[in-house]
Amino acid sequence: MYLNGLLILLLLIVHYIADFFVQTQYQAENKSKSTTQLSIHVFTYTLFFVPCIIYTLFKNHLNNDPMEPIIFFVGLSSIYITHWITDYFTSKVSAQYFKENNIRAGFQVVGFDQLIHYLSLGFIFNYLMSF
Repeated sequence: MYLNGLLILLLLIVHYIADFFVQTQYQAENKSKSTTQLSIHVFTYTLFFVPCIIYTLFKNHLNNDPMEPIIFFVGLSSIYITHWITDYFTSKVSAQYFKENNIRAGFQVVGFDQLIHYLSLGFIFNYLMSF
């Protein structure tokens, strides 16, 4: 089973809100220097996907399946890990470009960061829908 249009739209909206509006100014400025701030940002970001995972699991009629808690945990963990690794590297590179006032290159890294996040979410939710 593949991602449907409603789920893709939901993932894009949740990602946009969690990655841009929920992330504090302090986290945005310091996640490239502090794994604590990076981890707080990614933890909060990941929590926003709990309803999406529940929707995906129920849509596929997994309720009452003994594997459901494991699949739920795999989904959340995958979102956390991929987002953390992506932001760990891209925040350091973009911060350096912005520090050097190379705005174009900084935003190219931010765009690449977003592409990785979209692809990661697509793969993760496609995997979750395979159950």
